[in-house]
Amino acid sequence: MIKNAVTDDKALKIKRIRYEIKTNVYWLRLQRCKKDSLLKLNLKSNTALLENNESFKKRESLNLIKVLKSLKHTKDIEIKVDPFVKENSGFILRNLRSNFQKMRLLQRLFLDYTRSEIPRTDLKQFCKGLKYLSSLKSLELIFDSCYEINDQVFYQIGNGISHLNELKTVKLSFSSCFRISNKGLVQLDKCFGKLKNLKQISLIFDRCRDVTDIRIKHLRAVEDLRLSFFECAINNENLKSFSDQLKEITSLKSIHLDFSACEDISDEGMRSLISALRHYKSLRDLRLNFANCKEITDASLKYFKELVFLENISLDFSYCEDLSDEGFCSLGQFLEGLIDLRDLNLCFAYTQITNEGLEYLSNVLKKPSNSLTNLTLKFRSCKEIDDEGLVYFSKCMKRATLLKSVNLCFSSCNRIEDIGLEELGDAFGHLPNLTAIHLTFLACREITNIGLRNFSDKLKTITQLESICIESEDIEDVDLGSLSQSLKCLKLLKEVSLIFMGDSGINDNDLCYLSEGMLDFESLQILILNFWGSDQITDKGLKILCENLRKHSQLSTIALSFYRCDEITDTGINYVKDCLRNFVNLNDVRLVFYECTQVSETCANELHQTLQKLPLIQELQISIQD
Repeated sequence: MIKNAVTDDKALKIKRIRYEIKTNVYWLRLQRCKKDSLLKLNLKSNTALLENNESFKKRESLNLIKVLKSLKHTKDIEIKVDPFVKENSGFILRNLRSNFQKMRLLQRLFLDYTRSEIPRTDLKQFCKGLKYLSSLKSLELIFDSCYEINDQVFYQIGNGISHLNELKTVKLSFSSCFRISNKGLVQLDKCFGKLKNLKQISLIFDRCRDVTDIRIKHLRAVEDLRLSFFECAINNENLKSFSDQLKEITSLKSIHLDFSACEDISDEGMRSLISALRHYKSLRDLRLNFANCKEITDASLKYFKELVFLENISLDFSYCEDLSDEGFCSLGQFLEGLIDLRDLNLCFAYTQITNEGLEYLSNVLKKPSNSLTNLTLKFRSCKEIDDEGLVYFSKCMKRATLLKSVNLCFSSCNRIEDIGLEELGDAFGHLPNLTAIHLTFLACREITNIGLRNFSDKLKTITQLESICIESEDIEDVDLGSLSQSLKCLKLLKEVSLIFMGDSGINDNDLCYLSEGMLDFESLQILILNFWGSDQITDKGLKILCENLRKHSQLSTIALSFYRCDEITDTGINYVKDCLRNFVNLNDVRLVFYECTQVSETCANELHQTLQKLPLIQELQISIQD
């Protein structure tokens, strides 16, 4: 069945037109608009029906062909194929290929075939047809876990795009494609050298163990380079070879590199990389991930001192267990020397950082010329960090008055108590531009409800806040009433995420206080409530929550998680269904009722069937486990 099927050229005069094919075989959504002509296509399969009803499958396939043939004005195509739609994997490629010559206006093509079985002949013909897309500016192909793909695909893609002079962005993802080797990367590099306007490249080869030779010899004009080699067999020699090639790029502005879990990389490889990067006065954005590279020591953090022009920095050295305060001292001195630092993201979970290391970093926040707007720090399981470190950090943070977003994780830092949380709340109140707070204190068992209540009181003055996320665990008798009173003062909130794990004692009354506290949030778009471990919520609580949520029909995302609530029954689930069925803007719904034994599978299925009819839904997860 096709709804609102307008296929002639006059359709483009309408601001937005939706084509929908909804059957038990697959689901398709096509969107067009006058400005950017967007096509989005999602395919989902019912395998049994496909196998047992050939005539039905053929009829709906003809409908899909009609839609694909009407795309000569389309500028933007996104296609995601469910891995279970085996019959349609090649079908989509064949029909796209047959229409490429008509798509002279196409500027962006996105295909996601993750975990799909792709016929080699169809893939070859598809790649060959790419040459007809003369206006193409962005190409994104995702073939993660497509186990039949080998090096031949790089020859095919290379031949297909080598003459696309308008192409500026290429993203290729081949994670867990185990037949890929260095040979394919050499061919791909040669192809990129022919694309004179190519500015951004993203290549992902996570878990491809035969990929070791990183080839970028011909990427001289690229400005944005993103490479990911998680769990690959990259070593110091490979990293040095890559660094030597990196020096040949003339105008690099941004580089994202992921070598996490490459166990053979040590300080020697890091020195080669930083030595190459120091030549770029144009480099502004640096993102490095060396998590779980256990041979890296404090020496690696000393090499950064020569990168003086950076504005955005993201460093992940989680699980590098030899990193200590000595290295953090060097890193802090480097960061203090950056004049235009705007975005700082540091992850040093499971390292030896203590209060002393945190103080070195805190000094970056109090310098007079501070331009920092976004701050993310993650020190999970840095067990020597305590209130003393947080008090000094909070004192320094008060001087970083340009901060807009703060994301802090101190989970499993067991020595942090109420005073540390309270001081952070006080510091937030001194930041006039702060719009987003994300705090994570999972498994910090010395934090009590008193600390949470005092922290909540500090929030009342941050009236410009738009997003708040609090994650904690094992705080007994959590007082959501106090938190709700503070949230009432934050009229501009667009996102509320509250995650209280463990035996928090949250009950129906808390849901009542919380939902009533959000009644005046006219801009609320995202609501996430996770009370995993609290078993005192009943149908009554869900009813009150849903009644108050009805006033937030503008919600785009909602996630609710409950655990072992034996007094949640089908009645409560129906409250949720009747509430959300009218939320026409929802695109992401996640509902978890784990071990809620009074909820039936039939009721859960009815909830799923109702919500999947929402016009904008993209992600839908409903989980019920006995």
